[in-house]
Amino acid sequence: MKLIYGSRPLQILLLVTLVLIGHSVNALRYNNLSDQFDIAVSIRVNTEENPDFDSTYLKISVFEKGSLNCIQAIRKKHFWIWDKLYITENNARSYSTHFNEHDIAVDSDYGDVVIADLNFDELDDFAVIYDAGLNTGPSYYYYFQRPNKTFYRQVFLSETMLYFPTVIDKENKRLITRVRSGVTHIGETTYQYNPKKESWYLLARRRIKV
Repeated sequence: MKLIYGSRPLQILLLVTLVLIGHSVNALRYNNLSDQFDIAVSIRVNTEENPDFDSTYLKISVFEKGSLNCIQAIRKKHFWIWDKLYITENNARSYSTHFNEHDIAVDSDYGDVVIADLNFDELDDFAVIYDAGLNTGPSYYYYFQRPNKTFYRQVFLSETMLYFPTVIDKENKRLITRVRSGVTHIGETTYQYNPKKESWYLLARRRIKV
């Protein structure tokens, strides 16, 4: 069990969180990724002490910025298998506050938590890893912010895009993933946003020789 040391209110919050979640292997609060909110993540993974798949989960808590007031808690069950995820709050990235923004994403790993405006409405959205993946990179769930500061899972992107976008094209409202495809190629997939319908669709796929 690991606590992230900081201000006393934050320590109290994490202690309360650990009591509530009981058997989580880790509980982290990210307070430098957005100017609009703070986010905390706790997980319970499969270990020799916890072999039951049904008892594993990912829990996301969204807080008012700099506050102990939890706006929303999201709990997602998943088959975690000894993944070394959510170990440190430094393994994160923000295109809003620019934290680790220019770090190289080795094997398409952009961090456990990524903050960015993914639907181009000037509100911070977030992505969280749910599968560490192999050499093609981890898979993400995508949560978009509503005007009332709550979040919803963007199902199409979460189930279709999977990899975090290499390019966030604000001008054309596109998200572009580039993932290794074999030894000599990169697979590029472009997703287009339609703001009038508030929906996404797959625009194009191609393989690029490297």
